Amino acid sequence: MSLDLSTIKKWVIPEGEVQSVTVNGVVIWKKPADTPVTQANHIKGTANAEFTAKLGDVTLTFPAGNFDVEYTGAQLTTMASAFYKQAGLTSITSFGVDTSKVTSIVNFMYGNSNLVSLDFSGCDFSSVQAAAGAFCTTYSHSDALTTIKGGLSGLHNCSQLSFEYCARLTHDSIVAVINSLGTCQYPTSFILSDTQKASLSATEKAVLVNKGWTLA
Repeated sequence: MSLDLSTIKKWVIPEGEVQSVTVNGVVIWKKPADTPVTQANHIKGTANAEFTAKLGDVTLTFPAGNFDVEYTGAQLTTMASAFYKQAGLTSITSFGVDTSKVTSIVNFMYGNSNLVSLDFSGCDFSSVQAAAGAFCTTYSHSDALTTIKGGLSGLHNCSQLSFEYCARLTHDSIVAVINSLGTCQYPTSFILSDTQKASLSATEKAVLVNKGWTLA
């Protein structure tokens, strides 16, 4: 006996009681994850005004409000200045773009003084060789960036990575980045402000040093 779903007009799923609904071995409904799930080729987030970003040879226009923009261009080899001085951008909640071949994120988020949070869950930065100014949303210590989720997975080939001007970046975000970094192939500087360095425990600093990074 099979269940005829064609007559069902509405489902009311009790919060916290039902995790999924399966019919004849097929999951037809599943409770959404508590955290955003990276969707292939999609960049999701929020903006307080329309803005553009250049990914490879493609220029994308992002609308104000909650956006979901699909990128289907060639695999990226650079994201240098991709979101350069885009004041409208306030957050990226899911960055579902293949970054495994990206070699440069120089000035990636430079000049985005209204940017509050970034989620790089699932991104692979192991090929990145240049990252200068990638997260310098401002040089005045008046930036808004507080949260980086997902770290910067595999990053290990660049000469430096700096968060010294991200004065509001949380301790947990700094630690998440440290834990996601790869082991350096040659001496590499991880640059923080004096206040940020003071917030790290000896154990947290050791994780960075043991990967070959120099805390500067």
